Amino acid sequence: MLSTRYSLLRVFLRHYLVHTANVYISGGESISSDLKFPHPMNIVLGMGSKIGKNVEIYQGVTVGAGNPRCGRIEEFTYPTIEDDVTIYANAVIIGEITLGQGCVVAAGAVVTKDVPPYTLVGGVPAKVLKILEKYK
Repeated sequence: MLSTRYSLLRVFLRHYLVHTANVYISGGESISSDLKFPHPMNIVLGMGSKIGKNVEIYQGVTVGAGNPRCGRIEEFTYPTIEDDVTIYANAVIIGEITLGQGCVVAAGAVVTKDVPPYTLVGGVPAKVLKILEKYK
């Protein structure tokens, strides 16, 4: 009975988020506490994504799958976002990569490679622009 209630609640929340804020959370991701959406519009979180604590995601962000290894949908690879990460508007995070703790992804960046902790990345494709003070 509990699993049925949980499933119904999950379906209701997904429906509510999609139709009120255009936020799509597929349901298979691993999300820790304190996930924040300051401007929750047009956000997509892929089903295999892992998101740490105190992560902030702005509007238009896509966290999605990379290429499948064998052509099967269950072989897609998804990003891991560690604690205290900020991802600004319209950034795209794709593939089996890791965004290190405390990093910042600039608006419009396309991240396809690992990001070291406490760095600012930006551009298409994303490159390290600055090492943040906390890391020095």
